[in-house]
Amino acid sequence: MSVVTKKILYFDKVFEEFKKILHEQKPEGFDLWFWDEMADEEKDEKLSEADYLLVATKKIGENIFKKAAKAKFMSGNQSQ
Repeated sequence: MSVVTKKILYFDKVFEEFKKILHEQKPEGFDLWFWDEMADEEKDEKLSEADYLLVATKKIGENIFKKAAKAKFMSGNQSQ
């Protein structure tokens, strides 16, 4: 049985120690990518592949959302 891999694109810049925690805590079957670590030519490809966009503080524009058509948006700044 193959494991379906979901892809999370994390936009905020984080310390290495926090990255380790995120990698340790992510569920099996998930890949975690960090926006600030990608080369510019890689970003469009990763946006189109991402299943989730995880954003807490970084401002992202409409052009990002258009390129990430299949992604669900996750924000630390959602109101109830």
